[in-house]
Amino acid sequence: MDSSRKFKSALLQTLARTVPRACLLCDQRIADTTQPARQRAEEGAIHHDRRLHVCDFCCNALRFNHSPKQPACRGCAKTGLVLVGEGRCGRCILSNTSSVVVAALQYDHLSRHLIHRFKFHHGFAEGVLLAQLLAAEVRTAYQQSHRHEQPDKLPDALVPVPLSRLNLTFRGYNQAALLCRTLERELGIPKQIGLMRRKHGKPQRHRSLSERKRLPVQTFSVSGQRQYNHVAIIDDVLTTGRTTEIIKQLLLQAGHQRVDIWCTARVV
Repeated sequence: MDSSRKFKSALLQTLARTVPRACLLCDQRIADTTQPARQRAEEGAIHHDRRLHVCDFCCNALRFNHSPKQPACRGCAKTGLVLVGEGRCGRCILSNTSSVVVAALQYDHLSRHLIHRFKFHHGFAEGVLLAQLLAAEVRTAYQQSHRHEQPDKLPDALVPVPLSRLNLTFRGYNQAALLCRTLERELGIPKQIGLMRRKHGKPQRHRSLSERKRLPVQTFSVSGQRQYNHVAIIDDVLTTGRTTEIIKQLLLQAGHQRVDIWCTARVV
C-alpha cells in the first residue's frame, strides 16, 4: 500500500512539473512564477501551489465575502451591515446564537461558474479550489475571534449537507462531501458523512425563494449516534439559510453543543 501511494505521489508530482496548468476561469496558462494571488496582512495570503489552478488576475477578480474594508457578520455572513459586539449584526445578537457562519465568496457570475462546473459537470478541480478558498477564510475567521481576544477553536467534525439517495444516484457524488474531503486535508478536521439523511424532493435550485423558506423540517433527519461538542455544516451556496438552519437545529437537538456553518459562496 505504501509503495503504491509513493508511486502515485511521484506520478502526480511529475505531471505537475511537466503538464502546463490552465486557469479554471479564463483557460490561460498559469506561469510557474505566479505570486500569491491575494496578499492581505490581516487575513494571510492564499498561495498558489500545484493544486490551485487559477491565475492571479482571476483570483483577484473573485469577490471574497469578507474583507477588512467590508467585513461580514460572524453570525450570518452577510455584508454591508452595522456590526457591533463580537462582529455580529443586530439580528444575530438578538437571536443569541454562538454559531459562526463563514463564506469564502460572494455569489456572482465567477463563483457561480465554479460552483456549477463542480456540481453538474464533474468539475473536481473547481471543487478543490473552492474548498481551499473556504479553508483560507475559515482560518481567518477563527483566528480573529472577538470573544476573548484569542483564536476560536475549530470544530471537531465536518457534516456535509446530504443529498437524497435518488439525487446521489443520478449525480454520482455529493458536492458537499467532496468539499469536506479537501477541508479535512487542509484543516485536519475529520468528516462525518453518515450523520444526516435527506428525503427525496424537489431540488433547492428548482424552488422559488418563498418555497425555500418553507422547506419542511422533516426533509432531514439525524442518522448517526455519535455526538460532538462542536461541528460545522458544509454546503456549497448559502441563500436563505433554511436548509442549514434545519440541519443545525436537528444536530443541536441530538446533543451537539455548537453548530457552525461553512459555505463556498453567500448570496448577497
